[in-house]
Amino acid sequence: MSVIVANLLDAVSVPGSSLTGRSLAHGTFSGVNLSGVRLCGVNFRGADLSRTDLTEADLSGADLSGADLYQAKLCGARLFGADLSNADLTSADLTGANLAGATLISTTLSGACLRKASMSGANLLSANLYEADLRGANLAGVNLSQSNLVSASLSGANLFAAKLIGTQLGGAKLDGAQLDGADLSEARLNNAYLLKTNLSGVELQQASLNHATLEEVNLAGADLTRVNLGGADLSGANLSRADLGFADLTGANLTEADMWSVKMRGSKYPATDLRGTNLRGTGVYQATALSQFPDIVYSANTRWDNPGQPSRVSVHVTNLNLSSGPQPPRMSRRRPATLFSRAVKLLKR
Repeated sequence: MSVIVANLLDAVSVPGSSLTGRSLAHGTFSGVNLSGVRLCGVNFRGADLSRTDLTEADLSGADLSGADLYQAKLCGARLFGADLSNADLTSADLTGANLAGATLISTTLSGACLRKASMSGANLLSANLYEADLRGANLAGVNLSQSNLVSASLSGANLFAAKLIGTQLGGAKLDGAQLDGADLSEARLNNAYLLKTNLSGVELQQASLNHATLEEVNLAGADLTRVNLGGADLSGANLSRADLGFADLTGANLTEADMWSVKMRGSKYPATDLRGTNLRGTGVYQATALSQFPDIVYSANTRWDNPGQPSRVSVHVTNLNLSSGPQPPRMSRRRPATLFSRAVKLLKR
């Protein structure tokens, strides 16, 4: 046992002990039990804390940048405002940990458990969260841009106003996640699972949702310009008033989807399943659509747009008398006398 570790264990052997503000940079503490210890502001930069037990430890404001926390136990730990940039937290257990406002730029969290962790306002730019468990986590306002969340589980997570610009989310599970105000521009959501997720108001420009599961999602009014939805399952989805300009819907399943007043300029939809789809107000007419994409699948209850349908306009009527009482007599309109009619009257005298 090194002198540093021995001194550390002596220091924390007293109940309620604290190492606040100590510098332990580049030290080796692998496997040490530091559960419940106050470590606020401690400098653990580059330290070896692999498999260390830090359960419910207070690491608020601590410097853990570049530290090795492989398989470390951090359940319920306080990491508020801590610096974990470039740290290795592979397979670490952070269940219920408080990481609000923490810095995790380029941090490795692959396979880590972050269930119900509080990470609001944290910076996870370019972090690696491959196959991480983030179910029920609070990720409101986090910066996850350019991060790797491939095959991660985000079911029921709070991603309100989160930044996920260019984030890799292939195969990720986002069912039941709260994404109000989130920015998923240019994100890669290929094969992602978003069953019944509310995506109304989410930024999705130039995102890729190729073969994603989007059954019964709410995309009303969403900006889906240049989005790749090829092979996606959008059955029963609400797309009313969405903008699908120049989007790719090749082979997508849109059965029973509501596409009322969707903007379709420049979009392509060959081999798309439109059985029972509502296309009123889209400018997609049956004859025109089939001439462009003859392999479209449709049914008798597909509601195509109809150029002969009257526009939905409001009529303002004034001075309309709808009373049931007696009406004033109608005045007869006499035609003005012409020169010919006057001559006829003179001859009859």
